[in-house]
Amino acid sequence: MYSPADLLDEARKTNSSALVLLNDHQVMLDEVFDGQGDRPIETMSVTKAVLSLLVGRAVTLGLLPGADLPIHELFPEWRQGRKQAITLRHLMTHTSGLQNALNAGEELYPSPDFVQLALCAELDHEPGRRLAYNNKAVNLICGVLERATGMKADDFARAELFGPLGIEDWSWQRDAAGTPHGMAGLGLRASDLARLGQLALQGGEKLISQEWLEESTRPATPVTGQIGLLWWVLYEWTRYTVNESHVEALAEAGMEATQLAALRRCVCEDVGSADLLRLTAQEALTPPRFLRGCRG
Repeated sequence: MYSPADLLDEARKTNSSALVLLNDHQVMLDEVFDGQGDRPIETMSVTKAVLSLLVGRAVTLGLLPGADLPIHELFPEWRQGRKQAITLRHLMTHTSGLQNALNAGEELYPSPDFVQLALCAELDHEPGRRLAYNNKAVNLICGVLERATGMKADDFARAELFGPLGIEDWSWQRDAAGTPHGMAGLGLRASDLARLGQLALQGGEKLISQEWLEESTRPATPVTGQIGLLWWVLYEWTRYTVNESHVEALAEAGMEATQLAALRRCVCEDVGSADLLRLTAQEALTPPRFLRGCRG
């Protein structure tokens, strides 16, 4: 069990910007470490977990039937061919099979329309066959929300999640077509992110059904036990063994030199998630992004 002092020490070691600790809505810790003051901070891929909450809110309201919705019911252009098998669950578990470049700067950020980019992608493998981290597929979820709710995902968040929780100071990056990014781009104050975490821990507080939260935070596909519905299921005791073949494969995939150097420090070691996070913190790379093939 970590003490508040342990958490503060760990936050400083991992170059965190801020740390907020809540206990039954009571603030136990509220610290900012980077000298920039309390402000919305880019949550990067944690945006995906918030996106899962938004999908859950739409399901709770009856606007979406659930994770097994075939995407072609909202995007008829996928009614034919292999893409007709892709479901919302596939998009939320990185098992859609859609072609995707690991470096978001190669395809995603230059694209004016993230949803259309995903709709036009070819399949690298059959839906549901294997886990392949896929920001392109996740961005399509914002299109699914818009078709289902009649609102942009960020507007839906304002009306149905952030607003009811009193979250007012936030931002969400959109593409040139006006659609919020699903993979990242959400800026939240640390205290508001903690508020969303507490909402998930306490069963949705009538905004999101308990059933959705339970489904989201347990293994959601038989392909791998690592992921729920945009939530990673990585327990503290999970260990990883990294070898040189993993480093070589990621070098070929285009991983940056500084990130490869951090990963090489783990070669032949049995390490935990926290150790890997600490080693790669300065490179701003979290374990799930580069450990897909490295679990020991």
